Amino acid sequence: LALETKDIPSRNLTITNKLFQYLQGGLAVIATDTEGQKEVFSQAPDIGEVVPYGDSLALAQAINNLLRDRAKLDRAKSSALKAFQDKFCWEKQSNILLDRINCLFLNRLTIITSIFYTYSSNF
Repeated sequence: LALETKDIPSRNLTITNKLFQYLQGGLAVIATDTEGQKEVFSQAPDIGEVVPYGDSLALAQAINNLLRDRAKLDRAKSSALKAFQDKFCWEKQSNILLDRINCLFLNRLTIITSIFYTYSSNF
């Protein structure tokens, strides 16, 4: 269960480590509909179920759905592990992070260089 609150911006917008650990462990995930967790489910919809924050009936139904349908549970578990291996492991995410950092620095370097040359040409 990845039951995060939507009331705290950091919990709503981010993804907690436990969700990634569940995927790494090949566990089906039932998660609340925070923005961060919905992003994970948009990329890997078969890993489990998203339930509305604060809806205990929906949570109970999601748990029962997985318990009653062994094939669905098994699909969610295998999808979770595959999603981790294909998308969410550090080896995949680190390249994305490094690309974005490099892009940020290159953009800033271009701006700084432009400012420098503009400033120095005035003298």
